Amino acid sequence: MLNPTSLDSTICEIAQFLALYRTNEAKLALENGLDRFPTSPVLFLYQGELVATTKDFLSAEAYFIKSAQLWPNWIKSHYLTALMKSKLKRYSDSAKKLREINKSRPNHKATKNLLGIIEVREFGNTETGINLLLSTANSADRIMPNDEVDGLVILANYYFKRNDKKKALELTQKAIALNSNSFEAKQLLLLLGGNSKKVQAIKNEQSLYLGDQYAKNGDCLAAQAEYRAAFVANSSNALAAYKAAQCLWVLFQTREAIEFLEKAIQADPLFLQAYTLLADY
Repeated sequence: MLNPTSLDSTICEIAQFLALYRTNEAKLALENGLDRFPTSPVLFLYQGELVATTKDFLSAEAYFIKSAQLWPNWIKSHYLTALMKSKLKRYSDSAKKLREINKSRPNHKATKNLLGIIEVREFGNTETGINLLLSTANSADRIMPNDEVDGLVILANYYFKRNDKKKALELTQKAIALNSNSFEAKQLLLLLGGNSKKVQAIKNEQSLYLGDQYAKNGDCLAAQAEYRAAFVANSSNALAAYKAAQCLWVLFQTREAIEFLEKAIQADPLFLQAYTLLADY
């Protein structure tokens, strides 16, 4: 059992608050944590992520830089530093940082994706940018959905201009599944004659897939969020509710776990696994 006053316990508590969108509690826990553990790169990174949500990208960048200084080999801190530079429209600085990361970690999907976007949109280096984006196409690495959407839209336009409408449509539907509010993706979908129902089906599959990946890596907080999203999008998806319940149980969210098992049974009265698990709970 973790010592409740230890750094590990503090990090776990903050991670749980963030995953459950309990922002005010996360802020308070972070302030207290940084007072007690002023050399923790993880806490500085969390602080940067929280500050970035307020669009204070300059302050967020400072936290990420501090995190990277405390843990130089942690790629995430370096990448988020580069991301903040791009948010501040300091594209040359961002690209320089991304190239440094790419040199040391050539398979880092998020780095290649962001660098590819900057090369195409800001520098006009289409061939270089497209090659970077294409190199991430088959990567199973996780990446923030909104960041991935921009790369997918660029690739979709690339294939559209080359009359490969089938590939362009596939990428556009994937982009909308990740962010249904993407104006560029929706415009491209109209041009390509896409099907909104198919997009929703892809979105549901994406949420289940991401949830499975998070669960496989032991990140039940992130996994339950994806399973919930899949169930909210399709209330007949008993499997999504069932998997959400499993993760919630691991997180000691007993009441919610039972509620999701009941939702799974309501969605599919013949889903025997849900009955069995509910009896165990």
